[in-house]
Amino acid sequence: MGVLFPSSSNDTRHKIGVLLTYSAISNHLIFLIQSLESYKQVECSAVISQEDMDKHGEWLADNAQGLHKFVFSKKANDALSYFDALILPESNVTSYHFIPSDVIRIGLPHGTDVAVYATLFNYGGGFCFDYILSSIEQPLLPESVYKNTFPKLLRTQQSSSVTLVPFGSPKLDVFVNTVFNNKADSKTSIIYHLSLLSIEESWVEERMLEVLGKLLISFPDRVVIYRVHHLDRENPTVKACLEMASRYNNFHFSTDDSYVDDYSHGAMMVLHREYESHLFELATGAPTLLVTNLSQPKLKFAHSERYFSAPVDQFINVALKVIEMPFDRTRRYVEKYCREKGIFNTGRSIASLVQSLPTIISRKKDDSWVSYHLDDCSNEDIDTKLTQLLLSKRTFGHYAFAYANYANYSPISLLLLAEHFVRHSSIESYFYPHALRCFRQVLCHSEYPKISRLAELWWSCKGREVLLYCLKLLESGRMQNNNEIDYLVNFDSRQLLTSKKSGSNNCAIKTVHLGNRTFLSEGEVVVVGVTELTKLIIELFGIHVVAVFDDVCADSHSKFMNKPVYPLSDIVKFSQNIVIGTQNGLVTMANKLTLELGVNNEMYGVIDDLLLEEMISALPKFNDTYRDQ
Repeated sequence: MGVLFPSSSNDTRHKIGVLLTYSAISNHLIFLIQSLESYKQVECSAVISQEDMDKHGEWLADNAQGLHKFVFSKKANDALSYFDALILPESNVTSYHFIPSDVIRIGLPHGTDVAVYATLFNYGGGFCFDYILSSIEQPLLPESVYKNTFPKLLRTQQSSSVTLVPFGSPKLDVFVNTVFNNKADSKTSIIYHLSLLSIEESWVEERMLEVLGKLLISFPDRVVIYRVHHLDRENPTVKACLEMASRYNNFHFSTDDSYVDDYSHGAMMVLHREYESHLFELATGAPTLLVTNLSQPKLKFAHSERYFSAPVDQFINVALKVIEMPFDRTRRYVEKYCREKGIFNTGRSIASLVQSLPTIISRKKDDSWVSYHLDDCSNEDIDTKLTQLLLSKRTFGHYAFAYANYANYSPISLLLLAEHFVRHSSIESYFYPHALRCFRQVLCHSEYPKISRLAELWWSCKGREVLLYCLKLLESGRMQNNNEIDYLVNFDSRQLLTSKKSGSNNCAIKTVHLGNRTFLSEGEVVVVGVTELTKLIIELFGIHVVAVFDDVCADSHSKFMNKPVYPLSDIVKFSQNIVIGTQNGLVTMANKLTLELGVNNEMYGVIDDLLLEEMISALPKFNDTYRDQ
């Protein structure tokens, strides 16, 4: 498998690369490459990093046969400038800093239900994409959501805006065509679909065997297609399900990279996790049954009349009724339903992309496309945002990756990445190993001594717990051993020998300035939000708390701990320092105060643990460290 040789200088085709990675959407990427290759005006290649070739070479050899391949090294990436544009899947683990700046970056969301907010923020698209291929019509984001969030200094794309290109879903197109190429009498199966078990509710794994067994027994004349996430195939409960189900002739375990062929035979989908719109529902017109542990679950999204729910103890009775309902499942209905859901270009997503390529490659936009302009931001803005994100105790990967790239992966930036990964409250089996990888890079960095005390504190407060979690995954066979694990087991043993054991991370609360990170200890303040944290702030400042602001609790006679409570909009009448009494919602509230209400008072956040205080203190300030570029 070698590097693709450049085409002749007379070749006027659009040179498009699709970054092919070993992931849950690999089949989607392969189909995209194959489809683009079929257009005479496009030269499309599977772009594969040498690192992925070394790690997943056998899989790539089996699954990428017949594709034009372009293999590159992330450490010597100038060869990528050969392409006019690269199509890049969303990523949890990179901001694509290795892509040359002269190459147009086109972001590819991983599903039709991915909001543009998630692509920009959760997956960092605001720092690295020029364009995003949009599957579905979405409400416009208000300016206050993305303003002062993607500073020019940290962005790696050339464009000063991110533009949404109406695209659609190639996978949905294939799914629809496959469904209607099947004979009508073959579409009788029941799909039992599981998300990654670590993001399913805890009871699902406990009762999955029971649910599968009831489906097999209750529908003996229908094939029950069971599919779990590929990372869960070694899970002991999944193995027990397979052992039990193998006794039934109507059982099928779906393991192909793409579920399309299997699911195209479905007459009903059974699942435990609510999706806004699953491709099965869009492509087949068949009903969906959400099985929960609640008698009357509260649904997060609006659904069609073909969406049902039932408690796990009674779901079979509902399933028996639902599957016999005479729903219109014609192609005409499916295409109409997709249009009503706002799916772009149903049946012709690839053709529409090829039609858009000349505009994209010329770095222009169609009048109908939506663009989000990204402001430059000052160094002080960057300092403020980093402080807010750390204080929020929420994940902040989009900023952490951009900062690490700009800071040349300094020890503190690598520690921030580790901190980001451990803040995930779901899919820990995926994110925690990345935290350990980043922490090992901290330990091996030549400048580690500069932050050794902070790193050891992080390890005792968080790292050791993450290591123990991963060791349990190893014991259960749900994770393969790697160099990080062995290295950190030895590091942890040394820490324990020097009596650096896990200890209390508690400390008295402190208020820290969101910009210059100085601490506030006196003077009058106003507090935003009626929360448990607000109580602590009032106890700290006592008579110096002038007022509290909260839209939910405010009325003409409202008081909280004997402090008057006013609507948030009234805060513009006050000149005192502002303390934001929430951590989880701190970033959103700070944006609302400054960008929507125009508040320019000094603003403070709250620190309530020792590690957070030390990390805030160790953050270098862009104002002091870097010059504007």
